[in-house]
Amino acid sequence: MKEFIPTIVLDGAPLWAFITWVIVLSAHAIQQPKICRLLGYNGPVPSGLGKLVLLAAPLMSLALCMTAGPTAGIFYWCGTFSLAGVVTALGLACLQSHR
Repeated sequence: MKEFIPTIVLDGAPLWAFITWVIVLSAHAIQQPKICRLLGYNGPVPSGLGKLVLLAAPLMSLALCMTAGPTAGIFYWCGTFSLAGVVTALGLACLQSHR
């Protein structure tokens, strides 16, 4: 276990993949009309270029995770997606409950 934690923290790839996933999932949630109404958000929806960036961001994080090796990279990428989904859902639930 001692070798596992420094690899994840010091490697940097999982951290950036996690941050990328949170941004992408949050931006995807903001594009949904029902979630916008629940959160009271009336801001602009990302343009075509913004959507292209949101599609490219997970692929860039996959390439970043692959620097750790093919097997570890896939596990990092999928694992950070799962954690980011939970964090994003909890964050949106907290924002909705405060309104």
